[in-house]
Amino acid sequence: MTINDHEAIITFDSEIGLFYGEFIGLNGSAGFYGDSTDDLYEQGALSLHRFLEVCSEQGINPYQS
Repeated sequence: MTINDHEAIITFDSEIGLFYGEFIGLNGSAGFYGDSTDDLYEQGALSLHRFLEVCSEQGINPYQS
């Protein structure tokens, strides 16, 4: 799945009945849960925004070298 030009891998967590997304190519974890594709896009965008915001605030390169 691509959210704001960033790739995420989506899996299904059968224990809680939700999909789990994890962005790839970042230097840390920016994961998110959702119960539908719309929810995944929304939650993913929020997670990615927050991750990039924290990296910017701390002067950290958010991408893997």
